[in-house]
Amino acid sequence: MMTVTALVASVAGCSGATAPAGEPRAAPAHAAERPPQAGGARTSLFAERWAFKDETGRDVSFATWRGTTLVVAAIYTSCSTVCPRTVAKLRKVEQAFRRDAQPVQFLLVTLDPTADTPARLRDYKESEKLPESWHLLAGSTRTTEALTDLLDIHLIDMGSHIFHESNVAVFDANGMPLHTFRGTDFDDAAAVR
Repeated sequence: MMTVTALVASVAGCSGATAPAGEPRAAPAHAAERPPQAGGARTSLFAERWAFKDETGRDVSFATWRGTTLVVAAIYTSCSTVCPRTVAKLRKVEQAFRRDAQPVQFLLVTLDPTADTPARLRDYKESEKLPESWHLLAGSTRTTEALTDLLDIHLIDMGSHIFHESNVAVFDANGMPLHTFRGTDFDDAAAVR
């Protein structure tokens, strides 16, 4: 059986948010229905029935890539500060997976699904020269909020700027979390273990 690992990253201080300025996003209504997920998730990432569109406009879910190592990062295409560093870190993490001869699939999920349409995600992928095998995903606002809830990512949307935590969570073959990293200052190989 192939090991499935999902690495989930979010970034801090990205710009490009579109919600009311200065208002922290309230916890989604469903947040009270289950315990906090990031450090002690009780559900598999694959159990979530979230729908996304990838940069080609194809309908996908995390389960689309079941059976493969998943690296999932939360970014914004309009971010010019922290997100580029996160993408650079993810490139290094990908190299660590390749050195370890582990198949890997990278999924970058936008935290700004209103602005980051499939076309914009495709343009970002091309302009950043992201590997062809990486997929950029946009879900509904509700799906995005549910994902940030699952990953315990706290957001403050300032309208033209969004502040959010930088979390990296590693999930096992069943989609359950193994490790949580804060920020991008961690050993690339630690994500593979």
